[in-house]
Amino acid sequence: MEKIIMINEKNLKRKELRDKYVYYYEKNDISDNEHILIFLEGILKYLEEFEYEYDENFVFCGRKKFLYEEIIRIVNGEQKENDPIHFMLGSLNEFMRDDNFVSFGEEEAGIGFVELRDKNDLYSKEGVICKQEKTKIEEIINIIKEYINNCKEVNNVNNIEIYNEKYDIDPEDNEPQKVYGIPDAMRKQWEENANKKYDVDPEDNEPQKVYGIPDVMRKQWKEKTNKKYDIEPEDNEPQKVYGIPDAMRKQWEEETNKKYDIEPEDNEPQIVYGVPNFDYLDEEMKKENIDIVIENCCLSLTKRNNICDLLYVNKGIVSYSNDLNIFISFQKFDEFCDRLKTIIADWNTEYLGDSGVKWKLNIDINGLSKQINGNGAYPENWNELIDLLSEYEILFKNNLN
Repeated sequence: MEKIIMINEKNLKRKELRDKYVYYYEKNDISDNEHILIFLEGILKYLEEFEYEYDENFVFCGRKKFLYEEIIRIVNGEQKENDPIHFMLGSLNEFMRDDNFVSFGEEEAGIGFVELRDKNDLYSKEGVICKQEKTKIEEIINIIKEYINNCKEVNNVNNIEIYNEKYDIDPEDNEPQKVYGIPDAMRKQWEENANKKYDVDPEDNEPQKVYGIPDVMRKQWKEKTNKKYDIEPEDNEPQKVYGIPDAMRKQWEEETNKKYDIEPEDNEPQIVYGVPNFDYLDEEMKKENIDIVIENCCLSLTKRNNICDLLYVNKGIVSYSNDLNIFISFQKFDEFCDRLKTIIADWNTEYLGDSGVKWKLNIDINGLSKQINGNGAYPENWNELIDLLSEYEILFKNNLN
């Protein structure tokens, strides 16, 4: 029986939170750390204007748990990002903005996937921020604030050291400083190269080489250039492509002579390299295949002449992340195909949205060859597919055990 939650005006609706703060820092060009801290403090004060209730249907799992753990990895230095602060703001943005998404096959605290999905659907349907989710939002904000403050302390120490080293000097020695971050050894080399290359007479002012190419390589190129192009016109044959080893080129020439220097009566069509001749294709290689991938989970069914395989893989759960196929009956394979065809009969080939979850269907079976991609959105009858996949996931686990 569904739990009925009485919603009052003092509860914070997700739409209100989304409309007020999602993309706020981007729209208002909040880029420096001081203004980011003010922005985060504003969210905390806004959250305190509402009342919150405990909701038993809220389960911390799926996409929201992934976003939270991703922020923790960045703070701990386990995940590197070019702009970690704005990356974490983007994760906070998505956490507040979107309903949660539970990945196919996910389990949490002893709760199976189907129950997780149903509880999550009930919570999302209410559209209200509960007490547990509000606490998680506050945790994320405080983690980001602490990270920014720690960065400020490190920068302050570095700036003091740089200032003392570079600016505590006599006025007569106060020359323009070099750009920070370029090692003195490299700067000195650049200056020497600049003097060497540009302080020259006009008649010697030839086009300069591109910086960064070692002299040994440049000299080698020059030797090859002279060798290949400083020749008589009658010897000017097409040159070989640079970078192909002589041994390989020699082998190609031998193969060419062997295959094409033949008598006309022997000039039969050649076999295409690497592609099996269809006439000789083994019947065993003709198969039907279905691959369905949702986030970290994959369900795959394959039907050959005499065998039907079923494989389920969930990279997020160690106990089921093996790649052992199990055998199923032709009846179970055909039943899956028939139900799948009915479910996807009206599906488009692509679904795009904002949830951040990716999924893909590759289908190549008798009478149907189709690929469907999803990135953040789903068809209306998506749960029918999830129910089908859950049924065959259970079949796989039971047979595996």
